[in-house]
Amino acid sequence: VRDLFLYPTIETLAPQLRALIANAGPPDAAPGLVPLTPVQQAFFSEYAGAKHHFNQALLLASSAGWREEFLRDALRQIQTHHDALRMRFEYRHARWIQENCGADYPLDFTVVDLRQTENPLTALTVDATRLQAGLDLARGPMLRARRVRAPPLPRLSVCVMSSPASAELKSLLKLATPLALAQAGQALMGLVDTAVVGRL
Repeated sequence: VRDLFLYPTIETLAPQLRALIANAGPPDAAPGLVPLTPVQQAFFSEYAGAKHHFNQALLLASSAGWREEFLRDALRQIQTHHDALRMRFEYRHARWIQENCGADYPLDFTVVDLRQTENPLTALTVDATRLQAGLDLARGPMLRARRVRAPPLPRLSVCVMSSPASAELKSLLKLATPLALAQAGQALMGLVDTAVVGRL
């Protein structure tokens, strides 16, 4: 807020913003054991069901379509930024252990093309069920993503699955914001590219 008073115009404020962005480093992502939060402790001690099946799924769609490289990069950045998406959980020595796998943890992102299937919605349901059933707290990953192509849906969709102990549904929905921003940036860059080509 102080900077807004010190630099009251965009012209004077903009150089300050670049300096802040240039100084922003990657999040602290030291791999290793991490204590369980109170919510995680309660989940692991009280939930009697299959713990890896206690998760959320989210289907995002874009009428403009998704460019795979932007989507993959946005998801990789989200996973790098959010430690909870790189955790693994294992029951050892009569207690649950949480381990941060570090910022270089590989992204689980695949493309599924259902355009030639007889019933794309059924195929999507089968694939999403298989994806969700494959979640494994001990091996990870906590985030699994699919880029899905199917005729009844918009041109491209993405299905994001997150495992339970990593975040609540509210947090998962917050992950959609960077994807939406990446999508908006993709559209903006398309306009910029068109404008530049038009000037040449």
